[in-house]
Amino acid sequence: MEQNNKIITSRWERLRKYYDLGIKFVLAAGILSFSKDRLINAFTMESFSQFLIALPSIILLLETISLIFFWIKAVGDELQMLKDNLSSFIPTLPSSTFRIIIGLSLLLGSLAYFSNKIVIFSSIFVTFKLCEIWGTWVRDSRLKLAIGKAKEKIPEENKQILANIGTIESYYLKNPQLQLAITVLFFSFVALILGLLGELLTIRNSNWLTVGAYFVMILIIAINEIVYAIWRHKRDAILKEVYH
Repeated sequence: MEQNNKIITSRWERLRKYYDLGIKFVLAAGILSFSKDRLINAFTMESFSQFLIALPSIILLLETISLIFFWIKAVGDELQMLKDNLSSFIPTLPSSTFRIIIGLSLLLGSLAYFSNKIVIFSSIFVTFKLCEIWGTWVRDSRLKLAIGKAKEKIPEENKQILANIGTIESYYLKNPQLQLAITVLFFSFVALILGLLGELLTIRNSNWLTVGAYFVMILIIAINEIVYAIWRHKRDAILKEVYH
């Protein structure tokens, strides 16, 4: 039993180490991208058409950096939630965990750097969402196994523990997280197409297509985070713990 507890503790310590390393990569990339030159240039544009593109790029930059910090906190809190309720039942971490965390961290950090280039930004965001969809599918398949084992092994008289596990199951498996990710992916493609058309077309007022691409990205990121905030608030209200 003691040996088993050591293995479980080691597993969670390893996951936390990977997560902390990912945070460092994200923060380093975000700090490098947020230079004062971007802000100065944005508000000293002589051409009004250039200003129309520069202003949403600054909004997108600020939103992206906020997203990075929200994502870091949310993932850390959810790791703690899983440790508190399912640490004995989570399967062994796959060997690819380290590479996945580093890759996603670099993707998030690069978003901030390219927030003034909507075609590159939306292309990276599409890649990030594809990785998220795959990761969500892997996570859900492992959680189903863990939750199934927990329900089998935890005695029925432990009603509070079983209720907490049911709430976690509802949050991850019953909320349409995968469907939301696919919807955001679709509109990311829309932003990418608008951005490409804005750069490639030589017709008059083609800059408005680029502006439209920026605002599509700004809106879908904001809506995605609002939906998740609602789901987390409902989850925590039932758990009577704050994991957000």
